[in-house]
Amino acid sequence: MKSKKPIHFHFSHYICVILLLATLSCKKAPATYKVMLVHASTGTAKVDFYLQGNIAERNILFGENTGYLEAIVEGDDKFVAEIKASATGSLLATEFDPQLIADAHYSMYIFGNTAELSKVLLNDEYEEPQTGHALVRFVHMSADAPALDVLANGVPVVTNKAYYGNSKFNGATGFQEVLSGKYTISFQTNGTGDMIMSAADINLEAGKVYTLYAKGLLNGTGAHALDLGVVRMK
Repeated sequence: MKSKKPIHFHFSHYICVILLLATLSCKKAPATYKVMLVHASTGTAKVDFYLQGNIAERNILFGENTGYLEAIVEGDDKFVAEIKASATGSLLATEFDPQLIADAHYSMYIFGNTAELSKVLLNDEYEEPQTGHALVRFVHMSADAPALDVLANGVPVVTNKAYYGNSKFNGATGFQEVLSGKYTISFQTNGTGDMIMSAADINLEAGKVYTLYAKGLLNGTGAHALDLGVVRMK
């Protein structure tokens, strides 16, 4: 009977196997982010929202927002969100490689006017509200409005918030707990107390989370007049 010849591995074979295993173990797992778009840019027509180069939602009008959309970033790729004009496909704004937390939720706002379009990505993470309460934050997105005080049923709840495009550190609040129910939300000019906008019957439901934002223009008319935007995030 013939004896079987032993199989010999060259040292270089071991090196190749080790390098292959190292490459596989170092490959990054995909990172997932949940992102919504809020269209707060006065005068900008419908826009399309792209995540990682793929269309996520089309035809978003001023004052509208998407729900949370999933962005999956593979390996060493970078997060990228793009806003394009629906009518022409021209690129209006890009958010590239911000420092995001995997599996977290974010809101991307576009604001200002078409000629001077601005954007910001806000972190939407929060602690759940207590029973019978809602969570609310405020963002000032009206380019020509002065610093604002925000009143709920006549009671000041936010003071001296500047337009986000001029003061990103003073343009938004954190989330605050409020009792659930219907509210009249009003804007007053900080310092003078002049009432410049009032919106009635804003229903803040228990257990829900909202962003209220100033949209439109103080000197605008019709759909572009100063108004309250409401985004329900949960």
